[in-house]
Amino acid sequence: MFKLLLVLSCVGFSQALVAFRCGDQTINQTVISLVHVPECKPITPNITTETVDVVISQRSIQDSIDYIRCSMTLKHHVFRCGKLVDTEQDGGYYSEVVPISKDTCKDLVERQIIIVPGSNLMLNLKSNKESFSATTWGVIEEGSCTPGGTLHAKGHIWENAVRNTEIEVEYHRGSGIVNYENDEINFGQTKCKYSKGKCYNVDLGDIFWDNLTPACEDEICYYDHN
Repeated sequence: MFKLLLVLSCVGFSQALVAFRCGDQTINQTVISLVHVPECKPITPNITTETVDVVISQRSIQDSIDYIRCSMTLKHHVFRCGKLVDTEQDGGYYSEVVPISKDTCKDLVERQIIIVPGSNLMLNLKSNKESFSATTWGVIEEGSCTPGGTLHAKGHIWENAVRNTEIEVEYHRGSGIVNYENDEINFGQTKCKYSKGKCYNVDLGDIFWDNLTPACEDEICYYDHN
């Protein structure tokens, strides 16, 4: 009896062993995931629609702004004042462009008054562009000269010097176009950096303006749907 049970148990165990030849093309393989996947329930959003009027706008990137400009050019002639004969000085002809500050330019535009730098000469303009002649170093009276001492200018040193000067003054008030996006202000053929509040141009002189911030109401309407 013991032998029979032993034989039967061995037979049952051998039947539980199953082997597969994985390389056999007749074998069907199925992959089963043991991870629980929740049920996929579609979500239907609650959508409402409404028809509205739309206006697309943006703040203006351009504006008009007032400016003032002033220029002063000095053309000099320096000669030596002698006791008997006046003689030319070496390099005695030269010119210079006088830098003008904003306050000086404002006085010139509003009051038509400007002082020539390096002298006590005050000019009173009758129009926005005038020329004057004056002795700006030494004195000339009744055909005779009195030297103003030693003059240093343009790398020269002139003894017993007298200097005559032709003065050209011009001022103007106008409007320019500002492009806030490009930080530019346009004066026709001339463009300057707007944020600086001033610039210099060889033809226009020193130019000044007040920096402004575009107002919220300055808007350009690009699209209006009614």
